[in-house]
Amino acid sequence: MTKRGRRVATGGPTGRPPKTAKGANAAVARSAKAVRRLEEVEKREAAFAEAEATLAARKEELNAMEAALAERLATLEALEQAREQGRVSNADASSKLSPVALEFLTTPWNR
Repeated sequence: MTKRGRRVATGGPTGRPPKTAKGANAAVARSAKAVRRLEEVEKREAAFAEAEATLAARKEELNAMEAALAERLATLEALEQAREQGRVSNADASSKLSPVALEFLTTPWNR
């Protein structure tokens, strides 16, 4: 403003920047802020994708462990059945043995 209350013209030698420059500066500031926000969003998305990949790997590891456990349990069950079948076979065979042989088979140190 001048002494008489009139505005000084924008641009030119008076030193007042033109309004277009002000708008351009604001646009640059907005654009920098938008770029920062975009970078933050990209960082969050990358962290989320990494967490999902880690979770998927852990799920695969857990499934492999479950499969190994199921296989081991099946093996143990088969061994237990074979042991039980052996006991039944021994019992059948021992019923035909003499009492001395039967006592020999049932002693704890013989097992």
